[in-house]
Parts: sequence; C-alpha cells; structure tokens
Amino acid sequence: MTGLLALSCRLAPGESVPSFTARLAQRNGVGSARDFCLDMGMTFQACIDGEPVALAKLARLTALPLEVLEQASLRREGIDFRLRGESLTRFSVRRARIHACPACLRADIEAGVGGNEPAPYGRTEWLLRVFRACPVHACALTDVGNKEIDGPHALHDFALHMRGRETEIARLAEEAAPRTPSALEGYVRDRLKAIARGGTLLDGLELHAAITTCEMLGVLATRGPATKLRSLTEEEWHDAGDAGYCLARGGERGIRALLDKIWRAHPFGRRGAAGPHAVFGFLYEWLAHDQDGAAFDAVRDIFRQFIVQTIPVGLGDDVLGQFVEKRVLHSIYTASREYGRHPKRLRKVLAAAALIGKDHQLFSDHLVTFDAERARSVLVDEQTCMPLKDAAVYLNAGRVPARILAAEGFITPRTGRAGERGSLRAIYATADLDTFLAHLFDGAESVTGTRDQAYPIPAAAKRACCTIAEVTRLIFDRRLAWVGRQAGVEGYLSVLVDLPEVKRHVHGPAYEGLTARAVEKILRTSTRVVTGLIREGFLPRKTVINPINRCPVDLVSVADLDAFCAKYVSFSELAKSRRVSPLTLKYILASVPPAIERDRVGAAFYLREIVEKI
Repeated sequence: MTGLLALSCRLAPGESVPSFTARLAQRNGVGSARDFCLDMGMTFQACIDGEPVALAKLARLTALPLEVLEQASLRREGIDFRLRGESLTRFSVRRARIHACPACLRADIEAGVGGNEPAPYGRTEWLLRVFRACPVHACALTDVGNKEIDGPHALHDFALHMRGRETEIARLAEEAAPRTPSALEGYVRDRLKAIARGGTLLDGLELHAAITTCEMLGVLATRGPATKLRSLTEEEWHDAGDAGYCLARGGERGIRALLDKIWRAHPFGRRGAAGPHAVFGFLYEWLAHDQDGAAFDAVRDIFRQFIVQTIPVGLGDDVLGQFVEKRVLHSIYTASREYGRHPKRLRKVLAAAALIGKDHQLFSDHLVTFDAERARSVLVDEQTCMPLKDAAVYLNAGRVPARILAAEGFITPRTGRAGERGSLRAIYATADLDTFLAHLFDGAESVTGTRDQAYPIPAAAKRACCTIAEVTRLIFDRRLAWVGRQAGVEGYLSVLVDLPEVKRHVHGPAYEGLTARAVEKILRTSTRVVTGLIREGFLPRKTVINPINRCPVDLVSVADLDAFCAKYVSFSELAKSRRVSPLTLKYILASVPPAIERDRVGAAFYLREIVEKI
C-alpha cells in the first residue's frame, strides 16, 4: 500500500517513531501497531529499529518529511543504535520497559479531549536511560507499562499500553516523585540539538561514552570506589550523572582532581597491598575489562597517565591493558618490597638523603613518593642485608622456623643504623646465613627420592613432639649418626633426619600409672564418677610429664587403685556380681549406709567387708 492514510495523526513534539506508529494504528481502528504495520506492508520492528525502508514508507503514508521521521527515530546499527547522528549502545537505551513522565501523559490526555487523535504519546528521549527526570514537571520518570498486556507482542506499542488507563495515569501523576533534571541530562538534550557545551573532552567522545563517563565518575565521587553498580537506584544514578558531568566538563584537570582525592583517601592497611585496582575499585575494573572499544580511549589515557605519574607502579605492571616500560615513581611501600627493607628504615634513609620532603611524616608509606631513578643507588646500598622475614625466604625455612632459629641463636643478626637518629634494628647478612646452611649441610648424605623414616627438620620435630630448635641442635652438636640432604630442594627444608634416632634423643623415660580414662574402664564407671573419686581424695593422683609430648598428665598409681578396689565396691558392681536387680539390692542394703555417698562422687560405694557378710 503506497497511498496516503485517510485517517492520520500529526507527529507530536518530541514524539518517537514507535509511538507515532502505534497512534496511527489506534487512529485507524487496528488492534495493535504490529497488525497495522503488516497491513501496510512493513513490520513494526522495522519502524522501531528505524530502518530506512520502513521510515520511507511511513513518510509516504502520512505525508511527513522523511527527515522529520529520521530525527524522531532511534536507528539500530547492529547491536547498537544511533539517534540524530549520535552513537549509543544497547546499554544506553530502554528497550524492555516503557518509562514516561506521568504528568506529561496526563497533560496529553487533557489536551486531546474531544479530538480525534489518540493521546497520550511517547517521547523519543524517554527511550534513553540517561533521562530520569522530566524538564517540564520536575518529576521522576516512571515505568508506565501495562503489566496485563506485557509481552513481546505489545513491546514498544505505546498507544496499546496507554489505552483505557486515564484514571491510572492521573494517579501516577499525583504520586510521581519530585526530581529535577540533572546537569548531564541538560548536556545530552543540548547535544542532541547539535549544541556542544561539554568541553573538549566530553564533546570529543561519542555520546554513549560521554554519558557513561559522567555517570561512572559521579558514582565514584558520590558513592565511593567499593560501590556495587547493580545495587544503585535510579535516584542514585541520577545524582551520579549530575555530579559526574560537573567533573568531566572540566576535562583532564577535573578527572585528575577526583582520582587524586580518591587515591589519598584510600584506607591503606598496615601491609598496604593496594594497587590502582583496589584503590579505584569498580572504575578501574570498568575501564580495564568492560570497555574494550576505542570510544573510551581518551578517558582511559587520562586514567593511565594519572596512575603512572602519581602512583608508584613498577616495570611490567599492567595498567589498563598496557605494560609499564619504566618505573617513574617509588613509594616507601613499593621500595620496601622491591629492595627488601622495612618501610620505617627506608623512610629514615630517604629523609637523610633528602629524597623525600621534610613533611613526609604527615603521610602514609603509600603517599610518600620519590623519583625512582634518583634513589636507585641509595636503595641498592640497602640490599646488602635483609630483615628476618626475607632471611626466612632466603633460607627456605618459613617465617616461624626462622624466628625460632633466630631466638635460639642459630642465625645471628647484624645491627644497622638508618640516618643520624635512626633506631637500631636486626638485619641478617647473606654470608652469615650461608654459613649456617653450610654447617647444617656438613657431612649430610645426598638423598634422591625417598628414604624410610627420613623427614625434614620441621616434620621430624612435629612427629617427635619436640621443637625444631632441639633437632637443629642435635645436628649442630653432631649427635645424630645420620643426616641427609634431599636432592632438588634448597635450604633448610632440604635437611633430612632419621625420625627414630631423633626420638631416642628427645623422649624421656616412660611413666608408671593409670590415666583417668584407664581408671574409668577398669572400674566400669563414668568419667564423672572417676573425677569425683579423685577430687574427694579416694583415689590419690600425681602429676607427671608425658615423655613424648612434654605435657603434664595426672595419674593414679596401680597400687592405689588396687587398694581402693579391695576396700570399696560400687552399688552397680555389687548388683551384677550377685545377679540381682538394683531394686532388690536396694532392699537388701536398706540398713547399710554407703561408705561413699552418691552425692559426693556421682555413685554409691560400700565397704566390701560389710556387704560381703550380708
């Protein structure tokens, strides 16, 4: 069909093509926009997507200039979109839901009373996510879709969703939350009118990139780097867009000011393992992984330059997809990690060399930065010795074993001084550590594979229930007949000892006596009763040291237990031995009081010499 429609509609100010098409369908008495388009020899989806052929046919049917329809059309290009020459992504537009200003819809209905054209109508700008407030009524846009007809057949059919809902729309207009349009919304409206006012940076970005950049910067400024983006409400996105635009229109200077503020406010921990990813959170993640195209390159470059010039990143570090070719800055923290020196010591050394400012005490280790190249010679000089934690790595001993070896004097520290007023601290020379290892390795037999009952020093100490210092002392004093060295393993953990031989040296003589659990089994009673007998003094106890694990243990001598059993018999044992029920035994012993009351130890005991006569 190519002729003019007998019943047509005017294209309302700001109206979108899908809304215009849906009103044409209703004006011509067709049930839906999809059916109307099929009757006209096209598809509603083609009108929604702004396909040139569909727009041309719509122009012929309505006598509207094609250029006017193109300006009102959100044109699909692959998976993305274009509006009035501006590029948008699928994340920039609303496709699944219908958002509108209910006050505008009420005004449309009131203005259309008595007219022939269907009202209300959908605005093109309502299809963009960035618009969350009405500039006319200063209220929030609302999801106004009719839930009763929600589905693919009704998607984008604005007139169908509005049909017969005048009362509900009036109610929604009354309930609409007040919301003033953000500065970002004003910028986007002007840009869609070909008015450039966002500054060199924003105006140089594609529209979708400018919008997203403002929103992301705004979220960082208003909510912080740890924000979960999916948790943000429409109101929070609205506020973020407003704040972000005010920052982004200042170009690189505004963005760098925000990044510097976030960097300096980051709550670094004592260990401080926090790089750009941890500091800038979702913003770094977004630019590093979620935005692979070139649309955000200008923003990414500003961010990358800020990181390299302000934050001490090292050679080879990946900063937003590019590797750092040369370290520009060191912080006290990064230098301490690279050169193996304690931050406090480095702070004094660098201050004495005038490589950091006199006010360095006002800032944390991460915020005190200095020229990496100028400080290289000073830092290299500091590498001749190492703190204990690095000595543990050098020895391949582990931190706890290294502390024990230092405490027991196996490795001896040297003392260094940093600066004129620097405090003394323990540092360990590699030569001394090599001497310690050589003493351990002296006379050790090389072991390839496994050897029965041969274990590294920490494992042998654990199995022998002794300390690694005792095992190490046995090696140093040459008291072990055999010491091995595991091939393919370095340092302290390569030394092997024979477990049975170690046990013979560290285990004491076996103790004599019975534990409470053993007494419990012999007396065939409960833990409570045995504990009571020991507490009340009927079973004398003595405390001895376990010869294996060196822990104190309470014992009852066999003689004392035999004496107790010879003197006393429990009620339950007496019932079993006489093969009578407890009730019968209670009747038999009614006139005999127990020698040990149940209330005292949890069970009744009688004197054998008395009950055996009954």
